[in-house]
Amino acid sequence: TGGGGGRLRIFNLRDVINSAEAELDAGIASKIINHPDYVSAVYCNDEHLFTGCEDAELRIFNLNDILNSTEAELDARIASKVIEHPGWVGAVYCKDEHLFTGCEDERLRILNLNDIFNSTEAKLGSGIALKIIEHPSWIRAVCCSDNYLFTGCMDGLRIFNLNDIINSTEAELYVGGLFAGIASKIIKHPHKIGAVYCSDNYLFTGCMDGLRIFNLNDVINSPEAELNAGSALMVIKDLGWVRAVYCSDNYLFTGGNDKRLRIFR
Repeated sequence: TGGGGGRLRIFNLRDVINSAEAELDAGIASKIINHPDYVSAVYCNDEHLFTGCEDAELRIFNLNDILNSTEAELDARIASKVIEHPGWVGAVYCKDEHLFTGCEDERLRILNLNDIFNSTEAKLGSGIALKIIEHPSWIRAVCCSDNYLFTGCMDGLRIFNLNDIINSTEAELYVGGLFAGIASKIIKHPHKIGAVYCSDNYLFTGCMDGLRIFNLNDVINSPEAELNAGSALMVIKDLGWVRAVYCSDNYLFTGGNDKRLRIFR
């Protein structure tokens, strides 16, 4: 979990789920990685931990090194790679050999992970991006599912055909507005989007007024290019501005600006 104070916390999930307490304190974290500023994005794959920070840097850590460390509190300087961005890094996601970052400069960047890890440089610039997708506002959420790329910003959730983007001969692409551009779908929301996640056949979007759950097939197969947030199957309210959402097994996790991580079954 990320958040204010520059602290990335790592918890033992089994201990959290099996606790008899309904409300737990962040002090039960097994590890803390101190960052120089607000941690606004977190992603893990099997080998690496990725964090986006208000200091305009995306950091990549070796996950085994962190988990096997005897220290309970670590410093972000142990990152194996740092990618500098021109603004606050608000979103990060990986799929196959690609790394996706959303930034305060209204650009979604697509980078090649192999290029990053094979570089002899510990600190890289965001200019190494293979593709850039311009958006109309700050990108705070990004996710992939199958051949689709989802991005969330001020005016809605956009859905792109990932192959079309990767195979495009253009290095810089433009969203272009609600009815134009390369996005195949847009779901308008009443407030800015802070999180997006796909699990099985469900699409989850976090917004300032709660969490929405959509049927992913219905969204993708809709003949409409522009959909409304009212097409959601369900809305969970009173969560604060939902800035993080994730699913694991039969659990749904949401993080809000009320400083609470909630776990639903």
